[in-house]
Amino acid sequence: MGYWAVYKITAGKVVEKYMAWKSGKPGGKRAGRVKGASTVKKMEANMAGAIRQAARTLNANFSAADVLMTLNYDDEHLPESWEEHEKDRELMLRRINKRLARMGLPAARWLSVCADRDGKTGRAERRHIHVVLSGEGMTYRDGAWRLGGESLTEIWGKGRAWCEQLYDQEDYTALAAYLIRQARSDKADWKKYHTSRNLERPQPEEEIRLTGRQLRPPRGAVVCENHYDARNGSNYIRYIRPAARRPGRGDGENGLPRRAGGPPRNDGGKGDGENGLPRACGPRNDGGKGGRT
Repeated sequence: MGYWAVYKITAGKVVEKYMAWKSGKPGGKRAGRVKGASTVKKMEANMAGAIRQAARTLNANFSAADVLMTLNYDDEHLPESWEEHEKDRELMLRRINKRLARMGLPAARWLSVCADRDGKTGRAERRHIHVVLSGEGMTYRDGAWRLGGESLTEIWGKGRAWCEQLYDQEDYTALAAYLIRQARSDKADWKKYHTSRNLERPQPEEEIRLTGRQLRPPRGAVVCENHYDARNGSNYIRYIRPAARRPGRGDGENGLPRRAGGPPRNDGGKGDGENGLPRACGPRNDGGKGGRT
């Protein structure tokens, strides 16, 4: 005995659905909703799952008002171990939160990856740190990103710090993939990314179905990803909700909005950022035809 179950996860303007056959009896009435986190975790026990989990966190908590901060090391401070690498990240984020508190601002929201490889090619690179960071208190003045009156490079103190403003995108899956592919990969149980505690955590809901018919997005939705196995009925779909779609209007370059005091945006994610630093994210996800890979 068994039944079809659909797990729906809503993160910001993005909706994901998994469909799978479950053995046993359903725990509630048809179309009743219960938490299904454990089942979804089993489905996502791989690199692709880590990317989807990180993307959910980004979609639910970050926007074009926020930034991607990159922390590079000079020769003197280059860490010799991953443990030291992680401690450097923790120290920098504590310094940022102390300065925000002095400014009367809330603690930073963040998602970070300690990296040692290229996000596009996977080749080994010099250690560095990426942090998707809330933009409160961040400004760009006199050729440097600053928090209050101090430059981020001064606060970091171990090399160069730089930021890029996030694009006004509904779906940050391409950015999540770019970040996670740079994380440590030689140890299976090593956590690929860390987050602050003050983030929204999208949770899956289970809906019981009578058939294994292929999942369909609502009319007007933009489908970003859709995988269906007709033999066993398994299905995964990710789409942008119709109500979330909007024309690209704004006062920034290419019609995208810009925060006051920020530097010009990059050219749509088609190359490396200023001074060889990675771009914040690629173009809008178009179902596999664009975006960062």
